[in-house]
Amino acid sequence: MPSRRVSAYGHGHGCSVQTLSRGPKRSAFVLNINKGKDPIALVRKLVPDGKLTDEEQQVIGELHGQGEAALDALLACALTPRLGGLTGLPYIDANATRAKAIYALGLLRAERAIEPLLQALAATKPHSAERGFLGSCCCGLGALALEPALRLCKTSPLGPSDALLVLLAQLGVRDERILDLLTGFLRINAAAAASLLAIYGDPAALPELRAQLEQALGEPDPLKARDTEYLREAIRKLEGEAAPSQAPASAPASAPAPARVKKVAQKPAARAQSRNERCACGSGKKYKACCYLRS
Repeated sequence: MPSRRVSAYGHGHGCSVQTLSRGPKRSAFVLNINKGKDPIALVRKLVPDGKLTDEEQQVIGELHGQGEAALDALLACALTPRLGGLTGLPYIDANATRAKAIYALGLLRAERAIEPLLQALAATKPHSAERGFLGSCCCGLGALALEPALRLCKTSPLGPSDALLVLLAQLGVRDERILDLLTGFLRINAAAAASLLAIYGDPAALPELRAQLEQALGEPDPLKARDTEYLREAIRKLEGEAAPSQAPASAPASAPAPARVKKVAQKPAARAQSRNERCACGSGKKYKACCYLRS
């Protein structure tokens, strides 16, 4: 689930509900709810709302106990497009099962699953359901997803995926490499990059934002007016975050400088999001119908 500025990447598309025909063959994904050891059957008991019930905690415990076999089954389910075509399940049911498998992988925090999930996220389209539940899962991994995401951004022949840039901005981890990627993105898509930098929340981006704003103001192209709005908004937001750290003007000149404290990575402060805005996770849904339920 891009940021609230995901509209800078593309427009959502409506989707119709369809039921896929049942073929003569059924894959290994066919669910047998009587088999308590079937990882996918266990996963169907999960409700991906971020709040685990006692039963759901038991499900995660059982999946942990099944080890690598359960992880393989969950990965196969999570990374199989059009799961309904393999199972004979109705499309909506199959998609929900896939979303829950991804949710379970996030709860298990299995490092072996992180890079495949990030690769799948990088290949998603803006506002798609896949981007929504993959983005939500990967964002919940926090620092565990940092190095794999940066590695994929560096090795991609087409440059960093916009989905991975959104993820890095929302990850809750401060890292100079993230800042370099997001400020570099200003020269490609100033509006989108400004929005991501505002979400990332590091005032160190202010010089780059101000330079980009000055350049945009000097452009005769009227389309650049949109960029200036996003750039100004990001600058205002980051200046507000930088203000508390500034020394008061009335402080005496002879006052001793405070001792330098080692800077610890902190989660950037998030802007209070309106319930009717598009959710920052990238699902394309309104915030009130998506991550608001988790918050």
